[in-house]
Amino acid sequence: YGGWPKDKNTVFRIIGGKDLVIDGRGSTLMIHGLHQPFYLENCRNVTIRNLKIDWKQPPAMTGKVVAREGRHIDVEILDDVPVAGGEPFFALQTYDPKTWLPTASETFAGVQSTELLRPKVLRLNMTNDGRGNIHAPVGWLLAMRHILVGCEPFEVRECDGVRLEDVDLYSGPGMGITGVGTKDISLHRVRIIRKPGSKRIVSTTGDATHFINCSGTIELKDGKTSIEVKWGTIPNDGSR
Repeated sequence: YGGWPKDKNTVFRIIGGKDLVIDGRGSTLMIHGLHQPFYLENCRNVTIRNLKIDWKQPPAMTGKVVAREGRHIDVEILDDVPVAGGEPFFALQTYDPKTWLPTASETFAGVQSTELLRPKVLRLNMTNDGRGNIHAPVGWLLAMRHILVGCEPFEVRECDGVRLEDVDLYSGPGMGITGVGTKDISLHRVRIIRKPGSKRIVSTTGDATHFINCSGTIELKDGKTSIEVKWGTIPNDGSR
């Protein structure tokens, strides 16, 4: 991980598909590395249903601040993932350890380097400018994102009639579901949440859903979004 991907390494790339149903039958699509699960373009009447999507190593880590001195923040990694030192982090945000809710304290490009102090404990060497001035008291939690956006799990472009049903998205390097220039998008019983039983703070590293220059109806029904880094849903006209 690191930054914005030049190649999205799409798993299911569907161009011009019509009257298509993809049924996962309750299976889990486990992604290894920086890949985009689904990309749809110029499709009509496509349904994706009964599927869970997760990442073997999520694009964000959960850390607990155990020490703070000068430009160094020492964090214990709570996730069940390998920790070697040298991991890049493009963004940090603090979370209240009691409520697990985000605070207003965050930084982008504020981590200059990382090093392994002992098993599961990383030292974050912060930059000397204002970017490194995040307020992160001992005991607080950190959402530590390797990537911001750019490899969205579901990217839907210039389509007509796309429906997601009974889909659980536990992680994602970017916004969870994006629609661009698409008519009639339906999300029924779609949950964008952190994996049940895990110690992750966040699910997707960007907005849960984001729709740009879409038309017709955008329908979100009986779903749930929580613990995404930014917003649950954003519809806009492309001018922002």
